[in-house]
Amino acid sequence: MLYLNRTSLVLLLGALSTGCVSLRSDPYTPLASHDPLYSPGNSQAGGRFLLGLADPQRKAPVNQPPTLLADGSKTNPRSWGVQGKRYQKGPIRVSDRHAERQRLADAAVSLVGSREIVVGGQAFPKDCSGFVRAVYASRGIDVYRTPRVQRTDNGVRIIHKFSDDRGGLHRRVFPQVGDLVFFDRTWDRNGNGRSTDDRLTHVGIVEHVDDDGTVHFVHRITGGIVRQRMNLLYPDQHATKGKVINDWLKRGGRDRLAGKLFAGFGTVVR
Repeated sequence: MLYLNRTSLVLLLGALSTGCVSLRSDPYTPLASHDPLYSPGNSQAGGRFLLGLADPQRKAPVNQPPTLLADGSKTNPRSWGVQGKRYQKGPIRVSDRHAERQRLADAAVSLVGSREIVVGGQAFPKDCSGFVRAVYASRGIDVYRTPRVQRTDNGVRIIHKFSDDRGGLHRRVFPQVGDLVFFDRTWDRNGNGRSTDDRLTHVGIVEHVDDDGTVHFVHRITGGIVRQRMNLLYPDQHATKGKVINDWLKRGGRDRLAGKLFAGFGTVVR
C-alpha cells in the first residue's frame, strides 16, 4: 500500500476514479481480535450479521456464516491474520455454496453509498481492497490470509494471491455471484507517469450477471461504494441499444472501459 502526504493526496483524488489506495491502514494488520463478528443467535438465525454502515439506523441482514475454512479451522475472527502450521490451499467449502455466494453479494450491496466500513468493531481502509476484505470478513473469511504476502504487495495483489491459493482464478464470461473481479491499469501504481503497465490495481465483488453477459459488480471508488457494469463479450462498447454494458473505470487514456481493464475473476466459496 502507498502512504501519501496531504499534497499528494489532493493530486491523487483529482486524477483517479477508482481510488484504490490505502490512506490509513497497513495491509498486513491482522483483523481485530477483541470483537466477534457475530452476535449470539439461535440455530435458525445463525447470528446477526455485523457489518458497520454509514447510517447507524440501517439494519443489517441476518445470515448464516460458513462453518469451516479450507485449512480445517472454524470461522473464528480471533484467529484471523494468523497463518498457523495448518494453512492449506484449496477452496472454502460450505454446505450451500449458492446461498453463501448470494450472502457475499448482499453484503456488498448493503454498503452501496457508504463511506465508512466497520466489521466486528474494526474500521477498514476506505479503498477497494479494504471494502472487499470487509465484505468477506463479514462472512468469516479473511481474504488477506495467504502465506505469500510480500512487502511490495498492495491489497489487490494480496487478495489475488488468496484467490490463487483457493484455486479460483478464472476468466469466464459468466462469473459466479459473489466472485472477486480484478482489474489492471486503473491508476499509475508504480508512479512512472503512465498507467499502461500497472497490473492488479483494482478489485470488486460480482453482484449478478445478466443474460447478455453484463456483469454487475460493487466496488469502492474515490467517491464511495458504488455499483457498476462490465461486459466481456463487448469490451469496447460503453452502451448498446440504450443499455450501459461497460462503465468507465478511470479518467483519461485509451482504455477506460471496465471490459478493457478486466484482469480476471476469483471464486473463493465452492
